[in-house]
Amino acid sequence: MRSRLVIHTLTRTPREGEDESLKFKLGVNVIVGQQNSGKSTWLKMLDFLLFETDSAKTRFDPVIVSKYKGVSADMTAGDRRLVLSRQWDEDGARSVLLIDNERISAPEAESLLLRLLQIPELRYPQGAASSERTWPTLGWRSIYRHIYRRQEFWNELVARQPDSEQHAVLLQFLGLAEKLFSEDLAKLVDKRREIARAENRKDFFFQLVQQIAPGLFAEQELQVGLTEASIETAKRRLDAEIGELIVDRSAELERIRQLVDLGRDDLQALLSRRAEVLADRGAAVSAVAKLERRLTELRDYRQTLGRERERLTRAEVSASIFSDLRITHCPACDQSVEARHAKPGCCFLCDQALASEDGSDATAKARLKFEQEQIAKEVAEAGELIAAAQRELTDRAREVTLLERALEALETTLRPFQANASQLVPESVALLDQKIGGLGARKQSLDRLYDPLRERDAFSARIDQLRREALDLEARVAAHEEGASFESASDWLSEGFTTYLNRIRAMDPQTWTKGGAVTVRVSDRKTNFFIDGKPAKTQLGGTLTIYFSFAYQYALLDLMRRPGTHYPGLAVLDAFPDIAKGAGLRTPMGVVLRPFVELAAQQEIAPVQVILTARDFPTSEPVHFIPLRDVWR
Repeated sequence: MRSRLVIHTLTRTPREGEDESLKFKLGVNVIVGQQNSGKSTWLKMLDFLLFETDSAKTRFDPVIVSKYKGVSADMTAGDRRLVLSRQWDEDGARSVLLIDNERISAPEAESLLLRLLQIPELRYPQGAASSERTWPTLGWRSIYRHIYRRQEFWNELVARQPDSEQHAVLLQFLGLAEKLFSEDLAKLVDKRREIARAENRKDFFFQLVQQIAPGLFAEQELQVGLTEASIETAKRRLDAEIGELIVDRSAELERIRQLVDLGRDDLQALLSRRAEVLADRGAAVSAVAKLERRLTELRDYRQTLGRERERLTRAEVSASIFSDLRITHCPACDQSVEARHAKPGCCFLCDQALASEDGSDATAKARLKFEQEQIAKEVAEAGELIAAAQRELTDRAREVTLLERALEALETTLRPFQANASQLVPESVALLDQKIGGLGARKQSLDRLYDPLRERDAFSARIDQLRREALDLEARVAAHEEGASFESASDWLSEGFTTYLNRIRAMDPQTWTKGGAVTVRVSDRKTNFFIDGKPAKTQLGGTLTIYFSFAYQYALLDLMRRPGTHYPGLAVLDAFPDIAKGAGLRTPMGVVLRPFVELAAQQEIAPVQVILTARDFPTSEPVHFIPLRDVWR
């Protein structure tokens, strides 16, 4: 037998006195009572018990919170009978959930209930499956919103539920959700996102390398882009230049006797250039320090303005709050002075003349507003000054970096002249050595450019691996989706709607006055409802919407005859007031209820359970009658 949820007894425990209980049976149960007899409150308590996230303080009237301390239900979920209870504290702000007297968290209880009812717990997409939005879990509370219809929400199929969530629940009931929203699909979506992120990281990384490399390396072979072949070409050219310099160095050494003084002019030029660069760097560093101090001062100034603006805002709020406060007791004897009458224009306590309040208040408010506007302008001006100072600081810092690089290059060039043997070796030879060393360093730097290329190859390998995994997941997802029959699911819902509406119209032609069959079209993306081939929503007025909503609940219960579906066989209907006034199966209440009575009697459907509220109902009808006689107010 399919897994069902059956409520046997619903009990609420008062803080004083005996428990109050309602007993339910399989089939149709009608809770009957006049207005304010507590019918809706009982159903709200069942809703609260079944893992409502709001507190008892938020969900119930304060009278209910103070009178009762908890609610419990004896129920059967699947093949397990259990007692679910929820107790709240004195003010209803906190509550404790128990299953068979053992404490359990709401998420754990929801998962347990879904397992007992053999309803898969899965994630579903909000919007397109490939979108960047996270996939929330389709939990029990989403499902229960289709089972429990509150009295004030008969104007739509499911109240306050996004279309994507509503559609996912319907697919769950129809047994299609586990095929469409399988774990493999969720993994596939995550895998595609990972591929996109990896591709973006690869593109960003290599674009950054391509932008930086030409600025760091003056090799003409690398000015367009970075490739392994270009690096090899640049290295071969540097090898050729080094070879030519070695030949020149040998020639210089051969002419050492004639060229003893050769190169001293070059040395003087390098030293002069070094002195200039040092002076420029000192000035630039000083400018950077000055700008940093200026930026700190501007930020402190803006922060001070922000605090001043907050202070004025608090003053304005305080003025609006405390302006109407009056002295209620004498500060000397603490006796009430509220009955004391003041003379016109005088203080009611000391009888002294008062200044005009209207003019004073208006002037104060205008002055406060002027101060707030001035501070806002000063904050904006400070922001502009900070931005300008930040830009100038960036430029100065870049200048310092360039000067330090130039100084480092000069120091490297001068190093050979600082050797003790500088008097014996001509400066020209030292310069040649320096150039050879510089070219060798550039060649080593080019070798380091292979690392970004290897990193790019690692990105590519990772992306290729992710794509292979995505292809495997796509094949598995396709295998899941092959078992999804949208046409059959659409027919099941369409038949449930049409059967119900045919039945109530046969009993009373004034109920469902629309012509044409109801058609439901279920797809992987949405569920559409049509009447005579046109969208149903545009054709339904207030009363027809109520009948349409009853038909929806009937169609869901009718799914119990369909193999592979997951509806738990329970409908909790807090009837719309105008419908609930009926007194029998020939009145509006009886007409809308009769198809449920007949459905519950069918062997291929039973056992199902319907819990419904009504203002009045005869005990002789074939339903389980639950009277409520006490009127609360």
